[in-house]
Amino acid sequence: MTIRILLVTELELDPPYGGQFIRCRNIIDSLCRHFSVIVLAPKVDSACKLVTQVQAWHHLPSERHSALPKANSIRYRLTTRPAWETCLKRIYQQHKPQITWFDYGHWGQYTALAREYGTQTIMGTHNTQADLARQEYQVMPYGKARVVQWLRCWAQRNHEQRFFNRFDRIVSVSEADRRFHAQFVGDERSVLISNYVNEADYALEEPVERADNLVILTGNFGSFQNSQGLGWFLKQVWPDVRRQIPQAQLQLVGRGSDRLIKQLDQHPNVTCIGETPRVAPYLRRAAIAAVPLLHGSGTRFKILEAFACKTPVVSTTLGAQGLDLISGENIMLADTGPDFAQAIVSLLKHSPRRSRLAQNSSNILRNQYGFDANTQRIRQLVMEMMSK
Repeated sequence: MTIRILLVTELELDPPYGGQFIRCRNIIDSLCRHFSVIVLAPKVDSACKLVTQVQAWHHLPSERHSALPKANSIRYRLTTRPAWETCLKRIYQQHKPQITWFDYGHWGQYTALAREYGTQTIMGTHNTQADLARQEYQVMPYGKARVVQWLRCWAQRNHEQRFFNRFDRIVSVSEADRRFHAQFVGDERSVLISNYVNEADYALEEPVERADNLVILTGNFGSFQNSQGLGWFLKQVWPDVRRQIPQAQLQLVGRGSDRLIKQLDQHPNVTCIGETPRVAPYLRRAAIAAVPLLHGSGTRFKILEAFACKTPVVSTTLGAQGLDLISGENIMLADTGPDFAQAIVSLLKHSPRRSRLAQNSSNILRNQYGFDANTQRIRQLVMEMMSK
């Protein structure tokens, strides 16, 4: 019997700028290895690899040009969007999927519709969204934007409390997240499938020579957790690194980093690359990847991407939260400015130590956070649901 799965997301999946995009793309890829997959998502170019993999790609209508985008964003966390509901009805009638995998966003209010058409539902989460919204609200200055963020946090919390128990399964990316979501659906319906990467996506046709004194930070620097972490790093860590290794270089790679240039004039030896379609060439050139996060939930793709490029990582404990890692064996963890700086300096000065960390991290990536292992976990989840 052919098992048909509908994957629904509001993410614009091509190009994949950010962890949530990478995860969603990987899930589609994994599902396509074993099942017939239909996608409802924003339109992508017809040349996108994902389009050729799936049985059908239906376009999710965009409200980008709405006159009240922020108000609608809050409103539709608790109510259905008529245009999206219409799309779902049409797809259910045409394709008759047995399972709908909702991924990223606010989809609990659509489970009743899915049930009408006899399809089971999965909610793929990327973090504990209400708690992440609360963290951002707490660091914002007083003003209109803070009020809007409080409303988002309130709506997200209400969405979880009202709708999450309607899903047949909730998939989380870390054990801490899984326990959080279990309060809504119980342990049996709360499932852990970690973030993962396909190592083949980070291979280069031509090798890149490592720059022995280059430290790299990757990510979307428009997000509050990355901007807050960068601010802490530049104030508490980088000056100490530069005092001990004057030739050390810092490279910021990712969306929004190019807009920081003026702010970084006072910090020597810092360059900003900006948005790039591939992070692998930069990670493979760097000696160390730094993850100085002070906020967040879920697990960090920036760590897994560094592992895939055999680049050793120095992170805060929270930055590596949710990953089964051991400081000194496959990662270096430090939570104060002096300790973080010392971890970077010690690795920059000792190439063999960097090589050992990189090899160990590559091994754990392949065994726990690689494509094949987690594709099998996704297959097992679907087959278990279909057997009931």
